[in-house]
Parts: sequence; structure tokens; C-alpha cells
Amino acid sequence: MLRNIDDMIKTGIILHSVIQADDCIRNNLHAGNLLFSTHYSVDVYLREKYSIDCQCLSELWNTDEVIAYKKTASQRVDHILQALDSRIAPVINHELTLKMRYFTPLYSYLGKYCYCGYSFFISSINKIIEKYNLDKIIVYNARSNTFFANASDLEKVLSDLFDNIKIVVVSSPDVAGNKLKKIKQIVENIIFKNPLYVFDRIVDLYYKEIMPRLKVFNNIKSNILLIENLYDLKFLKNALSQYNVFHFLPKVDRFWGKRDLLLGRGWKNIFSPTSPRHLTIPPHLFDIPLTGNLDQIFVTDIKADFLTNINHYLEDLGSLKSLQGKWPVSLAIWGNSPITGLKALVVEYLRSAGIPVMGSQHGALFGDAYEPWHFDSDFNRCDFFVSYGFTEEDLRRLYPDRDIKMKVLPFGASSPNRSARVKTPIDILFPLTNSLSSFEGGMVRALPDRLAEAQILLLEYLDSLADLDIYIKPFMFSGDHNSAVMPVLQRMKNVKIIDYMSLNSFLRKYHPRVILVEFPSSPLYDALHLDSEIFLLDNPIIPYDKNALEQLQKLVHYCHDVSEIITKLDLFLKGGLKKKRDQSFYHHYMFKDNTQGNILSLIDKLAGRIDPST
Repeated sequence: MLRNIDDMIKTGIILHSVIQADDCIRNNLHAGNLLFSTHYSVDVYLREKYSIDCQCLSELWNTDEVIAYKKTASQRVDHILQALDSRIAPVINHELTLKMRYFTPLYSYLGKYCYCGYSFFISSINKIIEKYNLDKIIVYNARSNTFFANASDLEKVLSDLFDNIKIVVVSSPDVAGNKLKKIKQIVENIIFKNPLYVFDRIVDLYYKEIMPRLKVFNNIKSNILLIENLYDLKFLKNALSQYNVFHFLPKVDRFWGKRDLLLGRGWKNIFSPTSPRHLTIPPHLFDIPLTGNLDQIFVTDIKADFLTNINHYLEDLGSLKSLQGKWPVSLAIWGNSPITGLKALVVEYLRSAGIPVMGSQHGALFGDAYEPWHFDSDFNRCDFFVSYGFTEEDLRRLYPDRDIKMKVLPFGASSPNRSARVKTPIDILFPLTNSLSSFEGGMVRALPDRLAEAQILLLEYLDSLADLDIYIKPFMFSGDHNSAVMPVLQRMKNVKIIDYMSLNSFLRKYHPRVILVEFPSSPLYDALHLDSEIFLLDNPIIPYDKNALEQLQKLVHYCHDVSEIITKLDLFLKGGLKKKRDQSFYHHYMFKDNTQGNILSLIDKLAGRIDPST
């Protein structure tokens, strides 16, 4: 928090990155002014390097306010997208003789993050104006959201919103040199610390880019579409020889020169060439009733994104429609949420055409915790959802007011992190959760300042345990852009920092006696099967279901604040805390027998190879 504030200070400066913080100090903009940030890495950096106070805007918010804003954003985005689809989808569908939506699949999930980013930022400015009686704000420029390529910058967003205070938007410093530095660091880490990473990427490239082109189809087999990234369903790439398997790669293809690829017949993209689309959407169709400036900013950005991309989306959807006449897809499968671009529209098109779509869980906090946006990312984008273990009954208990349309198949995680190799024992592992700015969704999953301060307290406690073998595991190739605590890590003396391998790779090599999890997410699921003591910090923004929490507390030491974790861990290290090994949560929400066999049997039923009634 800010300290020793002079009553005469009237100017606030808003920073978004460490690079901007250095620029601010170099140009002496900070002198006599209040500093604020949208990413907590700025606060930690200024405090550690310059002993200068900066206040992350998230500090102005409490949990109840965040939950209320998430609800409001969800309602407004749903309303806007439904209105746009009702006016514009019929025009597009007439062009291609389709019957699908466009705005809802493209923007219902990321749009909510985007809307919340606007909302939190603008509301935070109002909060600091009122709290500190500011008469001027200097804002370093940035894109107002990171989800759309042509999103408005902050200068445009703020220009018409504040007429009672002077707002000055300054250019962000050049970051080219910093990018080269990061690339050099990544290359050095790969070559000298984790050479197997290169081998894994080559193998991944083979399965994604080369193998699909070697397949020769026949007209007897059924056709299945695999939509990358498959995540836990990677095993399907080598398990579906009885089918013609198309591979959809939703990304820019650097090797073959195509935006989005649907591969599977020799070395060529099997999309039939279609004429370029030049659909003209009458501008007045975007004129829907709006409530306030936030709605208008949101519609402006999605309109720009939509009009930039819709013609090539329609071109490729037309190709997919033509493909259906020659090689009709019987089933589509995704392993990670199809929430963006053509990938989202392909899934929407197939479902609108009555072709079943199977999705799969790809992390934690699905059926065990309350996060209704999973309907936008996953549950409403498939007909059959393979869960790690949660059931339809679990979902109905969590969301009694929601219409659950897909069928839940609790088959288990298909890729549990198990290894028969002898592992190196260590005392404590702390896998750090990454940090996000308020423009990237940092506010809606956990308050960034509270998450980072919890990490700092735990890191300083762990570094005081000089006689233990302790490993800190940030995200791979971490930097200030995805970790708020880099300066703190640099002054650690007694812990080892491993940022050049994934958590799963680490757990295949080491066996920790204790694992700390400061944010309930996928690292928790990665650790549940281990013979390790797990200490977990709760997150009230995404709370656990009561039944799930009762089971989880039998397996992990569930703590409400950092001091409780430190007290319990200290007690455990002294032999005064009983181990927890009740597996009821793990066996309900994570592990099932014959996971891969059950998934393959489901595919056979859905693709029509065997009688679905059996």
C-alpha cells in the first residue's frame, strides 16, 4: 500500500509493465506523483529495485466486488452477443445456406474477460480519482485488451470517458531490445538446461504437421475430425486407425502457408479451394441498444475484429461445407476449449449440422468449483463432455439455475502424471501460479496483489529454511510478463529455481515430500496422486462446491491465509502434523479405471461403428 502520501499530490501515473516503470523513473515522472499499476510485477519491481511505492489497481477491490462485476459482465456480454446474432447471423446464413450463430461462439468467453478488463480499469480510475482527489492522470498507452488483434488502445478508450479530470496518455517505450534479451535467455535455457524440450517439440511437430499428411483415406471408414490442441487426448492420434482422421490445426501455419489447416489426405490441405468472400454487412445492423460507455467500447472492438476476419472465416467454412459432401465427418473431438477464431466457428457449424462434438476436461476447477464461465468455454461447445470425474449431478448441484444440455461422461484423466522411474527425493516443491494483468483476466480469477503477496511471503519463509532441499517451479521461461515475483526470486539464497521445464516433467524426475499450492488450479490435480503432503490456499473468487471441499480437506491441508499455511507446514516439518491420504476426492474428481478404453468405446458409439445402445 502507499505510505506517507503528501496531501498536495494531485497526479497519478498508471503503469502496465516493468519496462514502463523504468521509463517512468528515467524521465522522473514519478517525482511527487502517485504510482499505480495494472500488473503487480510493476509494484514488486519498483519496491525491490528502487524502494518506490506503487499500488496495483486490484488493491482497490474486494472479493465481493469482483464477483459482482463478473456477474454483470456476463449478463451484458450475453445480451450484446445475442442481439448481434439475431440481426447479423441471418444475413450470413443466407449467404452460405447455414443455420448457425457467429458472435456467441466467437466472443462469449473471451468477450467476458475483455469486458471485465474495461470495467475494472475504468472503475479503478474513478476509485483513485475519488480516493486521492486527483486532478490529473498520466497513463502509459497499451492495448485495452489482449484478446483481439485490433483492440482499441487506451488513448482511444479514455478520450471520451472523463471530462472532469485531465488524462494524458503517453507512448510506451520500445521493447525490441527486451524481446531479444528474452529470446536469448530462452534459447540458452533450452540448449543448456533442458535439451529434451527440443526433442519433444520435434515429436510434437511430427504428429501435428507431418503425420496427418501421410494418411491415405478410403471411402469405407468413418471420418473423424480432431481439433487441436488435444491436451489429455493426445493418445487418440495413434489410436484411431480404423477411421479416416482429419486434423484441424487452428493457427497460422508457418510451413505450409495456410491460416488454418484441415489435413489428412496426402501432403495437401484437403479444403477445396473456394472463391474469396467479400460479404458486406450493413453498418446499421451493429446498431443495437446499449447501456453506457462500456457496452459501446466492447461493441466497437468486437465489430472491428469480426469485420477483419469474417470473410476468410466464411471462405474456410464454405470449404468445410464442401468437404462434408465428399468426406462427411461423423464426429469431431476437441481436448482444449474451442473459444477463438475459426476453431470456434467450426465447432458451431458442426453442431448446427447435427454432427456430434465430443469435448474433454483439460485442467482443474471444472465440476468441483463454481466458475460459470466454463459454460461459455467448454460445456456449451460440445454434446458429450469427458470429465476427469465430476458428474452431471455435481454440475446440477453447482449450477441449479443452468440448463445443462451436454452429456457428462466421468471417465477420468487420460494422461495421469505417473512414472515408474526412480525419482530424486526433495523436501518441498512450490509451483508458482503465473500472474496476469487486469486486461488479461487477472482480476476475475484471483486478486493479483493478494496472489503475489501470498507468493512473496511463502518464498521468504521457504528461503529461511536453509537446511532443506527446496525447489521453486515458475512457469517455463518466466519473466515479468507472467510472474510478479521475479525480483524476489533473484534474491533467494537457499532455494533452487527451475523455470526451464514443465511441472509434469519435473514431477517425473523428482518426488517432493511437501507441495505448496497457492492457487487452486491444474498443479493441484497434477499432485493429487503423489505420496506428498499438499498445502493448499483457498480462492474465494472461484469457491469449491461444499461436497467437493469436504472430500478435498481429507486429502490436503486446506488453508484460508498464508499464515495458516506457514503454521501448519512448520508443524509438519517438526513432526507434529498428521499426514492426509484420504483418496475420496481423487477417485471421484480425477481418477477412473480404463479411461482410455472408455473414451475409445464412446468414440466408436458416436462415430457409428457400434450400436450406441450397447
